[in-house]
Amino acid sequence: MENQAVGMKIVSIKNNERLLTIKWRLTMWCNYHCSYCIQNGKKESEKTDFNRLMKIAADVNRLIEESPRPVKLSLLGGEVTLYDLERLIAAIPSGKLAKIALTTNLSNSSGYYVSLANYLHSRGVKFGLCCSLHTEYVSPESFVKKVAEIKSKATFDVIKIESVLNPNTEKYAKTIEKLCTEYGIDYRFDYDRNQDDSYRSHKQNISKESHNRYTVTFEDGSVNTKLSRSQLINLGNGQTERSKFKTEKSFYCTRGMSFVYIDMDMAADQNVCIPREEYVPVSQYHIKTEPQICHKDSCSLSGDVSVALNKEDLDFL
Repeated sequence: MENQAVGMKIVSIKNNERLLTIKWRLTMWCNYHCSYCIQNGKKESEKTDFNRLMKIAADVNRLIEESPRPVKLSLLGGEVTLYDLERLIAAIPSGKLAKIALTTNLSNSSGYYVSLANYLHSRGVKFGLCCSLHTEYVSPESFVKKVAEIKSKATFDVIKIESVLNPNTEKYAKTIEKLCTEYGIDYRFDYDRNQDDSYRSHKQNISKESHNRYTVTFEDGSVNTKLSRSQLINLGNGQTERSKFKTEKSFYCTRGMSFVYIDMDMAADQNVCIPREEYVPVSQYHIKTEPQICHKDSCSLSGDVSVALNKEDLDFL
């Protein structure tokens, strides 16, 4: 890891994704119940009704049409591939839809993912597939082999494997890294958010990705493109407890213009992070047009957001 962030002030963190990202959480329910999951305990009865999602898709399509840029639609849960995603995405016909990104535990059949990839390719929509490896349910060997099989049968803009690092799972890290290297698959390890700051600040090799997520500029003008989100927010890099980046109410943020978050049918209606009870119906939401000053002391850097001390450095539009 390059630990350049220690002792040197960051003046901007620019997300390298130049599309507008709409992150749509379809459901909180998952068919896995991992011991470290922060969403654990959701029952199948809490799974969002598919007909409800089909109705919300019309408003998602409207937001995509409002965007001045092409749009990446990120679908997450729970487990989103429990739904017929081809049918759901067909209800979002906008020509501005440039990319679909989804995170999945890969528990559906290989054919499901290949078929979805082929459908998106037929529409000219790029496909980014993030495959979450949970060693409480699958072996690294069978999981990586399945990802490699899917990769060989369809076209993907990005296909990668993610896994959670904690004292119980870190014993699998070398095996996962070795298998991914053998199959030519990008990988990333995210620290378990249930662990304390000292654990999450470990200086481990946590990723090998072809697409660098951030361009980080420091006060002396130097630039680093290798830092991951986990590295930027951990306490070992001089950040806050509970792993958040220090903004101290002085950074501008592109939330709402480069990144929109929808929780089922409710959207965050500000460019700052707000509790869900302050969300508005997605039917009332509109894309923002300029960066806003952050009124919080710290930021989790969730989503495709960029932050900078100088508003002029945020050249998203």
